[in-house]
Amino acid sequence: MRIRSLAKHALALPALTLGLLLVLSGPAAAEETWAVRSGRTTIHFNTPLLRDLGVEVTDVAGTLPRPVDLWIEGPNWTFPIDESSDLGFRTLAGVVVPGGITGGAIRHGGEFAIVSTQNGARTEFKAPEIAYVDPKVYSSDLPINPSLIFRSGGDASPITYELHDSMFRFDRDTRVLRIHYLSFRVSESWAKEMGRPDLAGWFVGNADVTAEVELVAQVGTEPAPYEPNFSNGILDVALGILSSIRQSGHEGVFPTGRTGLTMSTTSCNLGTVDVPWLAPMLEDHPLIHMALYRLLNGRFEQVGVSWMKHGFFALSNSQCTPCQNPSGGQFLGVGCSDTYGTTNNEDRNYLGPRSEVDPYQGTWECTASHFAGGQNDCVRRHGGGGHGVVDHRLEVQDLDLNNTDATYYYEGYYVVRGEQLKENNWASRICTMSWNGSVWQFTTPGTNNPHVYGPALNRWGDQRTTVNVAVGDGEVLLAVATTDLGGGMYHYEYALLNKDSDREIRSFSLPVVGVPGITNLGFHDNDANSGNDWQVTLDGSTVSWATDTYAQNPNANSLVFGYQFNFRFDAAAPPAAVNAALGIFKPGTGSSVEAATTGPLNSVTGVPGSPTVAQARLLPARPNPFAGSVTIPLELQSTAAVRLDVYDAAGRLVRTLREGNLAVGSQDVVWDGKDSGSRQVRAGVYYARLSAGETVAVQPMVLVK
Repeated sequence: MRIRSLAKHALALPALTLGLLLVLSGPAAAEETWAVRSGRTTIHFNTPLLRDLGVEVTDVAGTLPRPVDLWIEGPNWTFPIDESSDLGFRTLAGVVVPGGITGGAIRHGGEFAIVSTQNGARTEFKAPEIAYVDPKVYSSDLPINPSLIFRSGGDASPITYELHDSMFRFDRDTRVLRIHYLSFRVSESWAKEMGRPDLAGWFVGNADVTAEVELVAQVGTEPAPYEPNFSNGILDVALGILSSIRQSGHEGVFPTGRTGLTMSTTSCNLGTVDVPWLAPMLEDHPLIHMALYRLLNGRFEQVGVSWMKHGFFALSNSQCTPCQNPSGGQFLGVGCSDTYGTTNNEDRNYLGPRSEVDPYQGTWECTASHFAGGQNDCVRRHGGGGHGVVDHRLEVQDLDLNNTDATYYYEGYYVVRGEQLKENNWASRICTMSWNGSVWQFTTPGTNNPHVYGPALNRWGDQRTTVNVAVGDGEVLLAVATTDLGGGMYHYEYALLNKDSDREIRSFSLPVVGVPGITNLGFHDNDANSGNDWQVTLDGSTVSWATDTYAQNPNANSLVFGYQFNFRFDAAAPPAAVNAALGIFKPGTGSSVEAATTGPLNSVTGVPGSPTVAQARLLPARPNPFAGSVTIPLELQSTAAVRLDVYDAAGRLVRTLREGNLAVGSQDVVWDGKDSGSRQVRAGVYYARLSAGETVAVQPMVLVK
């Protein structure tokens, strides 16, 4: 189980003598002390991050072949555990006690060096060791004092890394201890010694230990084994602690590059039943969503989102409430807490696509999954290799971070099978960041920054509406904010979050019959691909944004769970109560659902959304996309003065195609892809805009080379 080493986890019993080996037989004792004697330790360093920080690993010698059962990403190096090792730990009923390290060290053969590429400073690690230090004695101005540290061999060597968030998994039958995710955080003292105080506090790698152990002492007798209770109670897993967002990788050149982020999340079992916490390829385990939002100029936008983190081991800490039923990692006991640190949550060994998850049911299937390599079975083939430094992590564009006037919120969300109280599965906090010339440095302010439950979108908007998408499916959250621009103009800003709908959303529509002056239509999603943006249509009665139907493209850019899209426009009409129509993406009972919101008042009838006949409308352009010319069909219900314009994606007038009176009926207008000066325009998205009295209709067109 993972050792957090908080002050409250100080040892309750004195350390037992490790050299005393008792030869015992029979069942396991209630309390036992063990010592590490041999095995291997594999160390992973986030070398791309180290490179960005101006540090490199070099001169690695004496390593073993890479193990096949690692829980951590590459690159990594495996060192043999020396027989002089004596790290001791306590168990109760065969489960490692939180805070139960009794002393000693895991000592290794081999060596390597860490070099600062900025100033040439070098630290050599000869016979490196993972050692215990008393957290009461060792002091650090970092938030948590560890009990395990990493350094070059010998008590006189300086502490290089403080080790946090580790997972202790013990098998008494085989007498093997596995320690997963011993996260390496740079100590303040070593950073100063290297002449690099800027490195203090950075998580730069982790270790995976497989150790053979000896029994050295036992007290008491074996109690009756605890049988976990997975039913007959309330299942309630809360995101109890959210902290420590940081960069884990960067790609490209600032300020046009992209950044991969990670964060630390702590789940807490606040219910009355235990929760299964099995690893892939076993299916009954929780998943973690991570996202980042930006509030800027009144717009609350999601600027990044991660793949889903698959949980695989539950700790038995007591960070929220007292842990009642400690486990060996296979379940989260009632009252127990489980922390996944930043190095754990960034590991692509356990990041999988959302498309494999039913968020409403909280289920995931291993058959033909990402981890199975897409093959029709549950054999794990794919790990954390073969990815870029940003791939699958919480990916954000530099341009979306580089806004000094913005407020940023990071969010976590636990998806749990059978969850009964879902609102506390979410939480968000404010963070700040700055670019120091090579990396993004993130800070979570300690004051006026509470841990707020629920989706981050709950923090924004004049009105918020939660809607169930369909029977047997989850919910979406729609928020709106309106702004009086003066001169009779109003701005309408909408944010739509898919909380846990598996059927997803493909369109968003509002009634705008008789609403004049609709301009500045916009859309925002969290990627940098304008080619998959939802296309806007203004047909005289509704304004709609939509992507392809499921029948047209099952892989269309629909609004999947955990994602948020934004829609916006200006109108010469004050706000009033309206219903938005949300089109459902995946097939099933019902094709749309309504959500109460705020929209522009119908200036003709004075009633929001009252039906009137549009004077004119545009039909879909053909062909679309087009390479040479495009035909724009239009229909008029009566003879009227009309104007047909082409605008570019930035809202600039490109060319007026028709202006004057047109007769009732249908006609086609051809645009040859040239502007008003007969110059060929560039490839991109353009909009045909038809005005006829109070009716305005808009259709998108895509010009390709």
